[in-house]
Parts: sequence; structure tokens; C-alpha cells
Amino acid sequence: VDHLALIPRTILKSFWLELAVNTFGLLFFITTRAASVNRPGSKAFIGIGAFNLVSAKRFHRTVGFEWLRLEPGDDVGLGMMIKQSGGTTRLAFAYEDLSLRWYSSVAAMFKGLEKNLFGPGSHYRWWLMLFRVGIIWALVAAPYFSLALGLAHGLAPLWIAGAAAISMQLIFAVCFVADRKAKGLVLLLFPVGVLLITAMMLHAGYRCVKNGGIDWRGTHYPL
Repeated sequence: VDHLALIPRTILKSFWLELAVNTFGLLFFITTRAASVNRPGSKAFIGIGAFNLVSAKRFHRTVGFEWLRLEPGDDVGLGMMIKQSGGTTRLAFAYEDLSLRWYSSVAAMFKGLEKNLFGPGSHYRWWLMLFRVGIIWALVAAPYFSLALGLAHGLAPLWIAGAAAISMQLIFAVCFVADRKAKGLVLLLFPVGVLLITAMMLHAGYRCVKNGGIDWRGTHYPL
């Protein structure tokens, strides 16, 4: 393996923070296609913050850190570099071995993700951000809308599809807890978590457009 990315256990002190962090994690895993990273021949790539172990031999075959110099999503960018150079990545949960307090509160998470959610997420295009937020809201609302519409009009395919999607979410939430990847059934409120994360996306976009760039560790980086 040329690149080992480990997922740490996050120390969360409040219900709402746990909801926000777990929802962010799920959306992150979906958008990076994390489930396929370990499959031979997969083109998916990923990086997890400071928890990336890289072979020096493989790293010297990449374009190097200069390419990542102004990239807020540099951890995922590192995974991309390894994959583009022909390297292999493996992703694993390391809840028993690694832990950190990522953010102390939801407010701190809003501030901390200002640099990540607009550029890496929407390429600094406000219209793309609004489009993606709209798509996410539509996908979250679709099962409930389908269930309600199907029951109201007696359309079995609609209410069955909606009920199946909602049931899968519930089963996933229970299994996630059973596998000790979450402390409580916060994922039952996944739609509420999505509203929190998309609010962070809109906030990050607004701040970046208003300030003409991002503020990161006391430095202003203009677009």
C-alpha cells in the first residue's frame, strides 16, 4: 500500500455537534466514493486530514506539495496525487487507535469549514453551490414527498418507494450504532443534519464572496 488513510474517532460533547459531524462524514464519504476506494482498479481517491501515511518512494513520483500549496482540501488532494501517480490507497476506520476533538461546537464547525465548503465543494462558483444545495435538499425530501403523495392518491409504487428509502435510512442508522461508529441514534435525524451542513455550505459561500477570498489561520487568501 502506498497511501493509508485512517478515520479517527471524533470526541463530541453535544448532541447537535454529533449530528453535524456524522452527517458531514456521510456526505463526505458519498461524494468521495469512499466505499470503492479499497477496490482494486478503483479510480476513487480520498484523504483524511492529518491521518495520511504515505510511502516516500511513491510520493516522489507525484507532482509534489507545490501543487497543493493553495488547496484548502489538501488532504483529499494528496490522495488524488497518489492515485494519479499509479499508487494504491487503503481506507480504514481506526476508532480504537485514533481520536481527536475536531470541533468544540457547531458554531466552531461553521467557522472552521468556511475554507472547505465553497472552494473544494463548488469551485468558488456561487451558482454551482446553490445548485448542489438544491439537489441535496431535493434528495432528502424525495422519500417523504413520495410517501405522502403515494398515500394521498393511492399510488402504491410511490408510497412503497418512499417507505423503502426511509426504512433503509433507519436500518443504516441502527447498524452504524451497532458497529460502534456512532454513540447514539443521531442519524435518525439525518435530514436535520443535512439542513445544518447545507447551511454551512451557504454560509461559507456567502463569506467567501463577501470577503473576496478565504481566511485561514490568520491569513487572507484572495480568490
